[in-house]
Amino acid sequence: MSKKWIAVIIGVYILGGIAYVGTKNVNNSTAHPNPETILSDQETRAGAPSSYHMSWFVEQPGKGNFEPPYWLIKPDLEEHVEEMSHDHEHAKTTSPDSQLMTFFSYLQLGPPKDLNSFINPDISYQDISAKDFHHIEAKLDELGNEISRGKTIKEVYLSDPQLSEDKASYDVKIVYQDGKIVQLPKLAMVSQNEVKNWFIDMRLSELASQVKRSIMK
Repeated sequence: MSKKWIAVIIGVYILGGIAYVGTKNVNNSTAHPNPETILSDQETRAGAPSSYHMSWFVEQPGKGNFEPPYWLIKPDLEEHVEEMSHDHEHAKTTSPDSQLMTFFSYLQLGPPKDLNSFINPDISYQDISAKDFHHIEAKLDELGNEISRGKTIKEVYLSDPQLSEDKASYDVKIVYQDGKIVQLPKLAMVSQNEVKNWFIDMRLSELASQVKRSIMK
């Protein structure tokens, strides 16, 4: 079995659950596009942009316009999500903004084994150097911790998107608990497969390197 197919198999079982959340968040953001578009001067000085397309405040549920998947907040529901994911006939299209934010919520709250499922399958396998699943999970855990800086993400902001039929990009700002701020300009998303699911068009290792470079500036 090729490394590429191993990477695809790792991510398949959560597609159904992620699609549900993506659809839910699309509906929410359509009805309430920017509930927090204006921030106080104090919040802006602390690292938040003055306006944004989507935001997640990790320790302040309901403040932004993104909610993490419910099974990350209630891990006992994970088994139900695994059962849902096998029903591919009812898979729904995700949206790029919700999919990208869900990735960051997995970095902070979720298991590392699922991280590669958010990456373009054409390139995600390149980060996996061993076929043993335990080694794969250890590698994903290492890369996830480099991006989340030890699961210390405090806030995440997405700019308005640059959109085309099968591509999207966002300027991403991450604020960490120690006050460090990371800027990820034009983070690209790509739409693939028959139900048009969206994936980050960059390997986890590349994303981790960008975070390190941004912190060092």
